[in-house]
Amino acid sequence: MLAAALLRTGRTIVGAIVFFLPALLAAQDDLLPNPEYAAFAEEADSSSVGEIDGETYDEFAAAMQAEEQDSFFSLAAFQQPGSSAGMSSPGRSGNTSASRQTRFGTAGNQQLAFSRPTYMIADNTGGGCGGLFIRGSLVASILHPTFACSRLNIAENNSPIVQDRVYLSYRHFHNASDISVFPNTPAGGRNSLNIDRFTLGAEKKFTDNFSVELRVPMSSQMSSDLFFAQNANENSTLPLKDYNTNLGNIAAIAKMALYQNETTYVSGGVAVNVPTAPDVTIRGLVDDPNFVIRDNQGRDTGIRVDADLTLDGVVRNQTVNISPFVGYYARHRERWFSQGFAQVDVAANESTASLDMAYSIRFFGFPIAGGRTNEVDRISQQTLLRLNWGAGYWLIDEPDAPYLNQLGAMFEVHYTSTMNNAKLLGPVRVIDGFPQAGIQPIDLVVGNLANRLDTVNLVAGIPMRIGLTTITNGFIVPIRDEPNRGFDFEYNLMLNRNF
Repeated sequence: MLAAALLRTGRTIVGAIVFFLPALLAAQDDLLPNPEYAAFAEEADSSSVGEIDGETYDEFAAAMQAEEQDSFFSLAAFQQPGSSAGMSSPGRSGNTSASRQTRFGTAGNQQLAFSRPTYMIADNTGGGCGGLFIRGSLVASILHPTFACSRLNIAENNSPIVQDRVYLSYRHFHNASDISVFPNTPAGGRNSLNIDRFTLGAEKKFTDNFSVELRVPMSSQMSSDLFFAQNANENSTLPLKDYNTNLGNIAAIAKMALYQNETTYVSGGVAVNVPTAPDVTIRGLVDDPNFVIRDNQGRDTGIRVDADLTLDGVVRNQTVNISPFVGYYARHRERWFSQGFAQVDVAANESTASLDMAYSIRFFGFPIAGGRTNEVDRISQQTLLRLNWGAGYWLIDEPDAPYLNQLGAMFEVHYTSTMNNAKLLGPVRVIDGFPQAGIQPIDLVVGNLANRLDTVNLVAGIPMRIGLTTITNGFIVPIRDEPNRGFDFEYNLMLNRNF
């Protein structure tokens, strides 16, 4: 236990170091002498009057400092496209205007790069997900997205830079929700369902360094009202392909700029994920006078009983999640950039799960088992650590072009880890069984049976900017096997409009 805890702590520290290293390297540039100052000083030393192009060294230095202050160190430098920032500094004349070349091009271009942020693609539906499991003579497992999977990833379609925007995003998660009902019987089956999610959102600046974002998701996914039934001769109705479209959990994100210089922008804040998605209801009915008793491998034991069962289970979506976070954006050499978010997702409260089940079993007309179970308990979500990092390169960067202004390529890595053990509801003994008739006990469990999870997903994307509109396509693949993966692959399309 101690060794595992130390290993996990060490892995978290290493991840944090790797996450912040690009920002630290970019910020380090400010400690280096500006090449223009050095070149001017060297040339001024060789001049008898100590001036070049009509400027003394002191005048040049003061003008450069004012120019950098206007372009980088003021929060106004990160305003939206179409603003008047980035003009030459007052008092400059001749060929010493704001177009003077610096380490990253012209001062105006530096400011423009920050005012047109790039949005991370990110991932979701992974880490701490749970489900409902039935074990014994009847076997079933239902991994519904609402079971702790509908949680917020700050990095999803987000930038560390405070801004004004509206957006719409679409995500397809392939084979994201597994369901298995009586898989060892001819009447049973299993399937893996997709999730298609649309998110409408807006971010609004209230000051130059503070904004609030609202996200409203709508998802087509596994139905929140599941029903299974079995009657005579193992004829069954199973929810293996049941979809519905519902409102997801709405999130609000407060973001504030914490630090900025000519190459690096750091922000932080807190998000609240509100449980607005519907509760999950699972209902079952068995009315089979010829119920076949099978062993654990699904083989017919030759024993038949008269079985009646009704099940009514509800998992309430009641948990509010609080997520403090920090993010950074950094410009590197030429057209390179990197950005990332670190987030801790904490459940502020628990949710209620309830089960009402009644059954009776008769053998040759004699009752051999029966009873009623009524359980109500609280289940809690695990705390998640999310580390999101990405880098990219602008293949096209033409701010003044009439149509296509920017076209880039991005690569991202996303790591999610559970930071504490899962709390389970159960196992609850719902049927005691009757070994003489080959009927094994039946237990029910709700929660994350995998307990501790570590998921790693890789992302490749193409951002494209036309005026004030950014269109991003992304493709996400998990690189770990079950249970440390939330889907087989994900496709993402994001449309952002600045204002």
